Amino acid sequence: MRNSKIKIAMLAICLMFISLLPLNVIAADAIEDTVTLATTTSTQDSGLLDALVPVFEKEYKTKVKVVAVGSGQAMEMGQKGDADVLLVHSRAAEDKFIAEGYGINRKDVMHNEFLVVGPVSDPAKVKGMTDVTAAFKKIAEAESKFVSRGDKSGTNTKELGIWTKAAIKPALPWYIEAGKGMGDTILMAGEMNAYTLVDEATWLTWKNKTELKDMVQGDKLLFNPYGVIEVNPAKYPTIHKNAAKAFSDFITGEKGQAIIASFGKAKYGKALFTGDAKAAAASTSEKASVLTIGSNKYKIMGADQTGDVAPYIKNSRTYLPIRPVAYALGIKDSDIVWDSSSQQVTLTKGAVVVKLKVNSKTMTASGKSVTLDTAPEITNSRACLPVAAVAQAFGATATWNAAQQTVVIQ
Repeated sequence: MRNSKIKIAMLAICLMFISLLPLNVIAADAIEDTVTLATTTSTQDSGLLDALVPVFEKEYKTKVKVVAVGSGQAMEMGQKGDADVLLVHSRAAEDKFIAEGYGINRKDVMHNEFLVVGPVSDPAKVKGMTDVTAAFKKIAEAESKFVSRGDKSGTNTKELGIWTKAAIKPALPWYIEAGKGMGDTILMAGEMNAYTLVDEATWLTWKNKTELKDMVQGDKLLFNPYGVIEVNPAKYPTIHKNAAKAFSDFITGEKGQAIIASFGKAKYGKALFTGDAKAAAASTSEKASVLTIGSNKYKIMGADQTGDVAPYIKNSRTYLPIRPVAYALGIKDSDIVWDSSSQQVTLTKGAVVVKLKVNSKTMTASGKSVTLDTAPEITNSRACLPVAAVAQAFGATATWNAAQQTVVIQ
């Protein structure tokens, strides 16, 4: 009944989490000894993983199982719980993956660019062009051979997007789908004297293996960002979540970013990738939400707000008011609902729906049950929920700073 449900705006509702340790700190003995990394083939074909993985394994004493496939296939592995962490480059698909609740804590890692390569004869006459859409139109008009990866990879997704923008549906006999990784697609295109779309890192490491040449580059449409995503343990409790977080922190941290910044310079005269984590961290910091114990003045996504409830600590638990927390998670007023008859709170954002009941240690996140270490409760007319698990379900993190007595949600 509509009358039995009222917006949480009518209630002073709080979230809580264990405040004994910072939530973003992982004890060394808690990190699993293996982690499965599902990644695009370009990170392997370029040799980048050969530089990153051994350093991570030595520092964390964790063996990395690398599964190099297309970004689409990597995310399919994540959707099945067959990987712990992803390193991919298909941003729209990544955002969808997060919105559907399969992944958490996406972070920018690095970028380079795509380019079109082709035979020396250049039958479509596209060499030197900087408008990739116009170049694709000329290739189609000339019916010059074009080899597509055809594997749902980030490169394949980018290529298909360009054909769509050009209002062209490529087809046989001049359009061939390889169904292969980047390196093998380059070799196949070379054997067929065909054009193909490649990522810059793989191209620089494989170009001496073929007679293909650079044709089209410099279009902003060819920007190629990579991100790291932890698979959501709320959906798959058996994944190696601590090792996944450790890998994410490493590749976006000072040591990982230094390896990325120098990789390829000695051999190719330039880095094959540009690290993005530092700039992303600054941007994230500006958008972070900060709630301070004993203060009803909050900073929500960088904006100052004042509420009627100040966060407080009780029995080693930190209680947070729902409204600023919900705003920090990007949840709208209309998507925060309290059912008084069942004493259930429902939070919705996109495809992610989280339900919690008072006095129950079971949280439902997008249809899957998650066991909490403490049950929501009513205290002084306030319903209180475990913020760490809720934030995680929505792809965010809640970090406790004991020195400053603050909770940071981002």
